[in-house]
Amino acid sequence: MTSERVSATMNARAADGKWNGGRIPYGYSYDKESATFSIREDEAAIVRKIYDIYTSTHSLVQTTTAVNDDGYRSRRGFKWTPSTIRIILSSPFYLGTMRYNYQDESAKTFSFKHQSEWILVENHHVPMIDKEQYDICNYWLQKNNRSKLTRGSHMQQKNTHIFAGLIHCGACGSTMVATLDRMRKDGYRPSMYQCYERRQSHRCKNIYVNDLTVGNFVFSYISNMLQLRASFQPTYQEKDLQQILLHGSEFSMVKSIMPAALSQLLLVLQKNTIGINEYSYNKTHSCGKSDDNKKKSLLKADIAKRQRALSRLEDLYLFSDESMPQKDYLQKKLKLSQELDGFQQALQELKKNSVFSTTLTDEKFVEKASALLLNNAMQENDRLFPAIAMQVGNKILKDFANATIADILVKDGKVTQIEFRNGITHVFNY
Repeated sequence: MTSERVSATMNARAADGKWNGGRIPYGYSYDKESATFSIREDEAAIVRKIYDIYTSTHSLVQTTTAVNDDGYRSRRGFKWTPSTIRIILSSPFYLGTMRYNYQDESAKTFSFKHQSEWILVENHHVPMIDKEQYDICNYWLQKNNRSKLTRGSHMQQKNTHIFAGLIHCGACGSTMVATLDRMRKDGYRPSMYQCYERRQSHRCKNIYVNDLTVGNFVFSYISNMLQLRASFQPTYQEKDLQQILLHGSEFSMVKSIMPAALSQLLLVLQKNTIGINEYSYNKTHSCGKSDDNKKKSLLKADIAKRQRALSRLEDLYLFSDESMPQKDYLQKKLKLSQELDGFQQALQELKKNSVFSTTLTDEKFVEKASALLLNNAMQENDRLFPAIAMQVGNKILKDFANATIADILVKDGKVTQIEFRNGITHVFNY
């Protein structure tokens, strides 16, 4: 299925009030069986407090400080930052409205599409905030933002910080704030990341890191993951996986990877190579892989057929000279829609079961990583991050990082943890 068709399908689902997945908004729980959201009171109390404080202060910084000083933390245990507070205040989800197709993924940094393209489903779930308070908060958010734009937004938009928003302090949990570091002799000017808590109050002692440290570690680790996927043998044990993943000078100080990720990864790789005597990267990767591709092709064909049938059915109902009873139209539409949902779910499950799915989000991730890393001189002794950054540009690296990584923890100048977008976490022991 083309990306255009995928987008169209997801948009149609959203327009029908169906949840397309992703992180559950803070303050809510989601029940898959009933496909409904409910308020999670322990988090909802914090959301309401955020709205109340901002309503009276009109300040993201003051609201952030007040919430953190009271000991409140995010769902993952991190301290709140002005950016995460803004997300809570600006999201219409807390009004009971589901919003979709509003983010412009082609932009350098997060930005909104024109509102005419948004999909808004009102009364989608139980609201947490009343509209009057929501409107007051967003009035001040927009007013304060316009003031900042007139003062210095050009400087903020001029630089692309590859890991901005992804790195958190391993000591206190705060976001690591990005700024420009000094120019290096080779002409590369990396970003540096400093703990927000240390920057504001000096209460955290964690030191800063820059792109040279984080970039070399993260991109070399992903390169090793791809090498492991290509060279995996059914006889491999956890120690073999760790040896391949920690290959390179970037990992000389890492003693080990926490066993949980290695064990999970090994099980998936073994499961996908049962009955295979050889795993050759140059020989279509395996029979199982070929079978999966055939199943995916068949499912995609079935999905395309049902989509065409739905389109023809709608044309027949709306424009045909021979009128179709509404009851017949609705019954046939329901049947086709259910079949379409079933095929789409089966395709998603098949993608989840792909080789290496515990660490790579899907086959598209593998394609992106291969093109970006393995085709850009990521050789054994010549995988220096600055060379890659200067060759492909910060924007491509940032887009790749945001698409594949959910969170990075750093402490004492070292990467201690990488969480990938599917939720699997690799923890490094030094």
